[in-house]
Amino acid sequence: MTNVNTPEYWNRVWLLTGEYRGTRPIYFLADSLVPPEASILDIGCGTGYGLQVLDGREGRIVTGVDYSQKALEACKSPAIQHDIQQPFPFEDATYDLVTCVMTLHCLDTPENAVRESARVLKEEGILLVACPGQHRWKEEYAFLPTLKELQALIAPYFKYVLSFNYDVWKVALATK
Repeated sequence: MTNVNTPEYWNRVWLLTGEYRGTRPIYFLADSLVPPEASILDIGCGTGYGLQVLDGREGRIVTGVDYSQKALEACKSPAIQHDIQQPFPFEDATYDLVTCVMTLHCLDTPENAVRESARVLKEEGILLVACPGQHRWKEEYAFLPTLKELQALIAPYFKYVLSFNYDVWKVALATK
């Protein structure tokens, strides 16, 4: 099994594949959830494609975080390199929306990213998580949740969780 939880792995992936645009509908959904002036954190932002979709509003503040320095070199939005399985380098209650699109399934400890997302979200903030459907991915990924497993992962940190299938993704929306 390939260890996907290393900067070397993701640097290689981004060098080989470049920008991934298949998540466009998820980011449009995210954009519709918050007002134009919202502050948004995209966990696992890669080359920043989702940040570009979300950053089209005046007054909006977007920030990305990713494991891969190579991906971030192509990112045109503000982003930092960070191991997202570790505590996030952001203050409590900073963001209106945290997106985690096509990221949790790559983590050995996805609960850390969910817990940290809850910490950095404002009181009425929203977490949007999208994971691939199990039929689309190889066994090398650490966590390919069912909807029930995705909801169970998020529920301890959020008051309300809604999970659903959306095209080829398993999606969860959560608020405190």
